[in-house]
Amino acid sequence: MEASNIASKVKLTWKVDTFSGKILWPSDNYSRKQLRKVLGLTSSSTHARHIMPLAFKGTDLVQRAAKSSNAFLMNEFLNGFPLPSSSHLTGHSTYNNKIQSILTTNNVAISNMSPDQAFTFLNGLIVHIDDLLTANPSKIWKRYRI
Repeated sequence: MEASNIASKVKLTWKVDTFSGKILWPSDNYSRKQLRKVLGLTSSSTHARHIMPLAFKGTDLVQRAAKSSNAFLMNEFLNGFPLPSSSHLTGHSTYNNKIQSILTTNNVAISNMSPDQAFTFLNGLIVHIDDLLTANPSKIWKRYRI
């Protein structure tokens, strides 16, 4: 499957495992490069951060949302946030732990969601986190009440 971002002219691709039906995303290194292109980042002083981290690409929520009629993509513009390189390399585990906490808290609801409901939930979560990151750039890795 593929999709493209008209503004950046980046083709986003993924595969579906014919046996399991799971979405198979590109490698993490390739995904990071792809997100940089989608966000239009050219300076090495700015990194591209996946709002829904790549570590969660196999989760039930992301897999369901990817199969929705809107087809959530890990490397799409919606899921990206530019960060100064000095901020990006710290705090991954704290951030990922917070995301994991949200997914764990909502696990029962997520397991009963249709793909379109999962997309709506994930989209809302990403937009909320993006708003927090935009409003609090100096506190990016602090504990948010997401």
